[in-house]
Amino acid sequence: MDVRISVRWLRRVAVFVLVAAGIVPPVLASQSVILSDESPPMEIGQGFLTRYADQCHLIMPTHVAGQGGVNFLREGRQPVFGVLRDGHDLDDDISLFEVNGVRGHLCGESLSVLPRAVDTALQGEGTAHVRFVNGDGSTGAMAVAIVDNDLSTYLRIKPLVDGERISRGMSGSLLLARGTVVGMLLSVNARSGVGTVMRQDAMIHKVETFFRQGTRPAVGVDPVAEGPLASLKLVAWDALPVGAIQPDAVATEGGAGPWRSAYSGKPLTLDFALQTPGRTWSGVRIDVRGIPEPERPDIVELLMAPGLNPSSWISVKTSRLDYVDDVALVTVAQRKGALLRLRLSRQVGDQTGGGQHLGVRRFEALP
Repeated sequence: MDVRISVRWLRRVAVFVLVAAGIVPPVLASQSVILSDESPPMEIGQGFLTRYADQCHLIMPTHVAGQGGVNFLREGRQPVFGVLRDGHDLDDDISLFEVNGVRGHLCGESLSVLPRAVDTALQGEGTAHVRFVNGDGSTGAMAVAIVDNDLSTYLRIKPLVDGERISRGMSGSLLLARGTVVGMLLSVNARSGVGTVMRQDAMIHKVETFFRQGTRPAVGVDPVAEGPLASLKLVAWDALPVGAIQPDAVATEGGAGPWRSAYSGKPLTLDFALQTPGRTWSGVRIDVRGIPEPERPDIVELLMAPGLNPSSWISVKTSRLDYVDDVALVTVAQRKGALLRLRLSRQVGDQTGGGQHLGVRRFEALP
């Protein structure tokens, strides 16, 4: 056997093994699936996260943004949900969004270090694979042949396996060759089955040009409204909303209404950045006005972390919630920290499965 062919074959097999095992480079581990507002949510497209100037952004096809989904799920065994904000159309079916709910290393690599040596990765390669995220956060891959390369902006691909087709919900998936990202899938021709991919170098150049030039027209979804400075700012959560009220509302003055999420017996987790003077706090106030009694949390666990990128959390208190006039107060000795985590659940024996919900109107930190 030709040694060069053998090495190339082994490299390709290794990439598929890594993908199947979930062991992927950081630049891949920030892929996300865009979810519709329906219940249950549908997968309407894909995107990937990257950092620029300490802000997390998501890059995705503009036509996917136009379908109205504001929630996304970052790949991984533990759910990491986010919501799209402030979208900008960069032309050529590429849009850029700021996001809430994903921070620090979970956002992936900085834009400046993303691979852009596309032709080097493609040299001698006629095959690659499309990598996508499923609605549960797991990943999948489809082997494809690269049938055209214009050497500047676009690649064309086609499934290698007879009978396989590139679906519309895969728009925004990443194309990999030799384990390196070489582009993003934009569209597929329904008749020929050939997909169009924007090259990674062209896409990064487009995004960097936007950041240098400033603002562009907003597109797609409506941004989540910012309220006056509150004592808490929601930074991460692990459950999708039921209905149109986003989780941000629980920490916003004059929020749009109660936030509700499906509850299956597993505690719901919300992480907040403390915005109190000196980042000190002595408990939380939980407001459940408008939430029916069967949907109100019974138990809350309070945890805290001293820094914004914690490696561990300190459990502070677990308390049963007693509501007076639809408000429960949970107090602790005054503490100082950067993040506060709330884990909400129903009492043991009242975990009735996926048809139940948990809801809250507002959280506040007690100074």
